[in-house]
Amino acid sequence: MSDRISTTGQIVLEAEACETNSQAGNSTVYVYTGTKERLLAKRTVELGAGASITKLESTGDGNYQLTVTYATDKLGNEGDLPVSVHELENTMEQVDVYNSDVLLGQLDAAFVTVTARNLALVFLKGACDKWEAVETKDQAAMTAAEAPFASAYSGASLALMLNLFRGIAYNQIRHAPQFNSVYRRRITAASYDQVQAAFTGVGKIWTTAEILSFEEVPSLWWFQLPGDNLWLKASPSVNTVAGQKTEILYNYVGCKYAWSGIHQAYGAAVLKSFYP
Repeated sequence: MSDRISTTGQIVLEAEACETNSQAGNSTVYVYTGTKERLLAKRTVELGAGASITKLESTGDGNYQLTVTYATDKLGNEGDLPVSVHELENTMEQVDVYNSDVLLGQLDAAFVTVTARNLALVFLKGACDKWEAVETKDQAAMTAAEAPFASAYSGASLALMLNLFRGIAYNQIRHAPQFNSVYRRRITAASYDQVQAAFTGVGKIWTTAEILSFEEVPSLWWFQLPGDNLWLKASPSVNTVAGQKTEILYNYVGCKYAWSGIHQAYGAAVLKSFYP
């Protein structure tokens, strides 16, 4: 066959194959042999027809081989369906100690009403600020600094407030570790006209149940989204290259608390309010 190609210069289709990828969709590969000049022209035609990858190489006998890859199933009768991949990433950051989810959660549990919880936080900050202004920090100063706590609180509430005060004031704990979850859904389509990015609920707070339903998160996969989290939905990202697949990425950033002063609920999310 190589002699026939060398003599006539015609292009011969040596092989064709379709590969099915459950994460990225199907692709079709064609392998041609022929002269360098003919295959250079063939490559231009294939790229114009939407080929995502082409590879031209010498076969070592005076002929050349052209491998052409399409990001779709060109052998089957049906087109590739968009494929979804669900991801969960967990990160850690350092936040101001007064913004710690753990600290705020303890205050919420100890002080039932919004007013009582806010007053406790203000009381704690004020006591810590006063301690910073004390010049002589000895046992007498510590006793004097803690006396107002015993006058304002008792029992478990007193124990909690003193524990927080001693950690922040005496031990200079200024930051706290915070763990954040980020849920992502990647939709990969064979072409740009198969799927369009949706801006539903962008910039709003979602519940876990709303995400599970809207994004159709599989319940038996490798992770379960934290049921008590709230989620801030970011604007979708769209990435596409001419002749290749299109990817749409949705991001939801998890949080424990969301303030109604700067956030809106998409649906059933309960936002934190500092007003009774």
